[in-house]
Amino acid sequence: KVVEILAIDDEDHQHARLVRHYKRLGLNVVRYVGEDIRDIPDRLVWGGCGTLMNGDIASILNKWTPTFTATPSNENVEKTI
Repeated sequence: KVVEILAIDDEDHQHARLVRHYKRLGLNVVRYVGEDIRDIPDRLVWGGCGTLMNGDIASILNKWTPTFTATPSNENVEKTI
């Protein structure tokens, strides 16, 4: 199975940041969804212009699940009274 994301292109600096972040997560660039007539179907789905990216869900979950499910050390946990 594949996950798809659009790194929305509202502002150049923010768009570049989103693309870098999604690449770090394990997504790959598919193509740029712009204002061309062939992009109308994608723009209807995604709601704007930007870089369409995708990745294998299983690979991304295998890579990031340990990070998100790691329990914090006892030093960082607030004790409840």
